[in-house]
Amino acid sequence: MSTFEYKSILSTLGDNGVRTIALNRPDSLNAMNRQLIDDVALAFDDANADEMTRAIILQVRDVDFVLAMIDETMCIPPMSQRQGSL
Repeated sequence: MSTFEYKSILSTLGDNGVRTIALNRPDSLNAMNRQLIDDVALAFDDANADEMTRAIILQVRDVDFVLAMIDETMCIPPMSQRQGSL
């Protein structure tokens, strides 16, 4: 299978076997949330299992790009359970 659908990313496969996975949350400047993290992980799993995919490019759909965690509960372990300081 070469076509996959996700809620917060786009995944397309070119004729040359290069799959493009694009973050697609322009309204939030592509800020990371649990849905986006899950979709990216699933997209990489799907691409890995797809015999037509030979390479993967990870990009953002729009020019703006922000990589930020929205909620500390998404951190593993949560910030409140970490010891010491960074």
